[in-house]
Amino acid sequence: MQLELNNERYLVNFPNNLFKDLVELNRIHECMDLDLAALIIHFIKKQQSEPQEWVKLYSGIMQKYDHGKYLYNTQINVLKESGVIDYIEHRNKIKGKPNSSRKYRINLKYFEKSHKIDTYQDSIKTYKLGSQPLLKRLNKHIKKRRIEARSSTEHLTKWLDSGFFSIKTSEAIDFINHKYDREVKNNYYKYLKRFELIQNFNTSVSYSRNGLGDRFDSIFTLLTKDLKPFVRYEDQKLVEVDIKSSQPLMFAILLERLLNHYDDLSSMGYGVTEIRFKNRIAKTLKNYINNEPKGYHNN
Repeated sequence: MQLELNNERYLVNFPNNLFKDLVELNRIHECMDLDLAALIIHFIKKQQSEPQEWVKLYSGIMQKYDHGKYLYNTQINVLKESGVIDYIEHRNKIKGKPNSSRKYRINLKYFEKSHKIDTYQDSIKTYKLGSQPLLKRLNKHIKKRRIEARSSTEHLTKWLDSGFFSIKTSEAIDFINHKYDREVKNNYYKYLKRFELIQNFNTSVSYSRNGLGDRFDSIFTLLTKDLKPFVRYEDQKLVEVDIKSSQPLMFAILLERLLNHYDDLSSMGYGVTEIRFKNRIAKTLKNYINNEPKGYHNN
């Protein structure tokens, strides 16, 4: 989905046959809102790496987009009953949590290969969301996520906000047109995902902090490996460096620092207390990750 916050421009992409079904459902169901249904479909597709994958929709977040008589749960029910989306019951054994939840996916029929089109691009419908109540809620949620990400990860977001990132759009589209043969299973889905990433490439509106691990997500989190060579910074190619097994290494380095603090406190007359040790740990972590001029990332 493309987001342009200044003029509230929100674009979503669908297979043509899927969009036609949404329009027809919107015509015959008074309780359905085309924009909200389109947004739900987009969120399902965004989480999938392949069309067969089942994904969760968190009702606590989705219900924030309810407006007037148009409710998230109602849209889900219409989409399920009409066969646009499929669902399964997912059961867990975690104590203190609900025993079951639902996972969803878009009906696989919408991603079957077609011999009636010259290019995949001809089979994609780009739709602009226009419901003002929904746009206001969507805009509010996105801005909140961006502010949270900026406040804690400014050393990353300042690069994404710089406006210097771009993608070679025509070259990237030519590449996927040639790479994803219509005769190969699932290639249409792969093409659709990549076409959307190319069309909607914008680093300054696509980042947030998400999940229980408070992970930092950006356009580069979603960008597929084969599209990264087309990304530019100030019209220069990027170089990607991947540190093998970096998390265990970083944990070992940090653990060594914390053990040094423990030994240091042990050698002092007042000894180790939980409060003193916690304060030492907090100070060490703050020096590594904060956004102040003395922060570790600026050295």
